[in-house]
Amino acid sequence: MDVAGKKVVIMGLGLHGGGLAVAKWMYAHGARVVMSDVKSKEQLQASLQKLANYCQTFGENNPDADMFPIEYGLGGHHTSHFDGADMVIQNPGVPRESEFLQYARSHGSAIENEASLFFLLTPDITTIAVTGTRGKSTTAALLFDMIRRWKPDSVLGGGIATARGTIGSLFDILDPVRERRNHGKDFTVVLELSSWQLEFFPLHKSHPKLAIITNVMNDHMNRYPSMESYVAAKGNIGRFQTPSESLILNHDNYYTRSLAENPMNGQQYWFSRTGKFFDKGCMLDENLNAIFKDGHESTVICSLKNRLLQGDHNIENILAAVTGAVIEGVPKTAIQQAIDEFAGVPGRFEYIGEMEGRTIVNDTASTTPDATIAALKILQTRQERQAIILIAGGADKNLDFAQMAREIKGSVQTMILLAGTATPKLVGCLKDVGFEGTIEMANSMEKAVDVAWKHTSKGDILVLSPGAASFGMFAHEFDRGEKFVQAIERIRGNV
Repeated sequence: MDVAGKKVVIMGLGLHGGGLAVAKWMYAHGARVVMSDVKSKEQLQASLQKLANYCQTFGENNPDADMFPIEYGLGGHHTSHFDGADMVIQNPGVPRESEFLQYARSHGSAIENEASLFFLLTPDITTIAVTGTRGKSTTAALLFDMIRRWKPDSVLGGGIATARGTIGSLFDILDPVRERRNHGKDFTVVLELSSWQLEFFPLHKSHPKLAIITNVMNDHMNRYPSMESYVAAKGNIGRFQTPSESLILNHDNYYTRSLAENPMNGQQYWFSRTGKFFDKGCMLDENLNAIFKDGHESTVICSLKNRLLQGDHNIENILAAVTGAVIEGVPKTAIQQAIDEFAGVPGRFEYIGEMEGRTIVNDTASTTPDATIAALKILQTRQERQAIILIAGGADKNLDFAQMAREIKGSVQTMILLAGTATPKLVGCLKDVGFEGTIEMANSMEKAVDVAWKHTSKGDILVLSPGAASFGMFAHEFDRGEKFVQAIERIRGNV
């Protein structure tokens, strides 16, 4: 696909990095790029400045953002932005029902997202794709760690936090992947994909060679009209596979089991930490060994005894990664080494360290009540009962906080709640369950950490695990986690 000379409208530049990466790639490949965003120039300054720096680095043009040869339509979409567009790229914050998307479509524009374009531009690349409500980043990163020990030229991409405060984009890796292909490298691409990216798979019948769904849980009800539509979006990851390709599903999860009831062309494999029976896949035995069944024989692949990742949910993530690695042909030694050495990805139950006898944990990626519940369960498995001071709350995704409130009641001493639409719902649920601990409010992460620190004593655990989305107060969840770490470090410098 040649984009040179084509008018490409990026609908939603945003602050997460995806729109930025697409803009860079399209501009570098000769497209006439138009940015359309409801946010103002001031709100988008961080992204606009990165575009200016990009242009300056390559000497393309004047680095002044006002002189940058990309057309901007900021502060609101307008039909004139889309007139004559050959392609419109829809970014995550843009609703599917947008009148401007409908306008562009009715005037002959192709509507794509970064995932549909990535697969369209890499048709002959060996790709593994991982999705799920929880665990997709950890599973993708761990599976990549296994594969890279066998094929060093392999590539990891998607929405994974590759460094603290940084979210990767598929377009960040697009040219390096195509360059490896052109030079005949032996490599595999491992991608983390969200439900909104998978929504576009039917457009070109996109399909990875190997697909993994870690689980499907109640989430994103602010975007989807029902759980069924959310599950269907996740199911697109394996919907168009060929009989020679593979789909890995969680046998312990109701919704992933239900997906298997639909006709799928790919070979189905399962994973389970509860020892449920199936013919093909990976399960855990009583000695914490991962056992792989190929339909005929059972083989011990590796041990989970020395794993660094803690929690039952991470056992599932490990088994999902092991299943994928075995199907891909990764040697057992590489699989075992990765399990023994992989410590997780930034912001997902990330151990920040000890400070004045307090344990600090950054779990900013817990954007749902289920994820925060899992984090609290891990903290409660410690041999010595320690007081937990929890920073939570934020933006609502139309989720239920009742079970999270019950878990908090049984484990948390003090709550510091960030401002946002989810917070009143959580407070109401805490009152309903009779939570007797302290609740304080904060309108910034700096204040939240300051207040939380004052409630801690030696031996306590201070954890950020919001159970809610970050939009409104932060650019994204990893920005939230970075500000948490910065606030902790500021305190560390003063104690």
